[in-house]
Amino acid sequence: PDFPLQEIKTISCSIKAHKYDDFLALEMHLKADLVLICSYTLKPFDYVLKTSDDINFSFFESDEEDDMVPLKGNIIDLDPFIYRLLMASLPIKPVAPGATPPKSGPGYTVNTDEDEEAEHHSPFDKLLDLDID
Repeated sequence: PDFPLQEIKTISCSIKAHKYDDFLALEMHLKADLVLICSYTLKPFDYVLKTSDDINFSFFESDEEDDMVPLKGNIIDLDPFIYRLLMASLPIKPVAPGATPPKSGPGYTVNTDEDEEAEHHSPFDKLLDLDID
């Protein structure tokens, strides 16, 4: 599978807002019950994701490069921010509990990190054989 996220069973997001003179600060805490595909077994497994983020909305337009999101109007659509937080927090290589890397079999081999290090040959290795005394 190209994408490990198979299903969002439940998702909840609690938000605390803090209003200041020139910006609105939001604390977002997200919890999601997901179904991911294991990178080793390619089978679905349940995964609980808990993450948080802070977002600052500016009441005024600014030319400065900062982390402020310009606030336009009286309504803030948080869906894109929640979606972005969820997607950015997914594990790159999800592994189901107890799953082990696949083993080599007929017609294919699975290289480990140790295999890669052992097979790495430097073009300078031949210099080690020179007798320079």
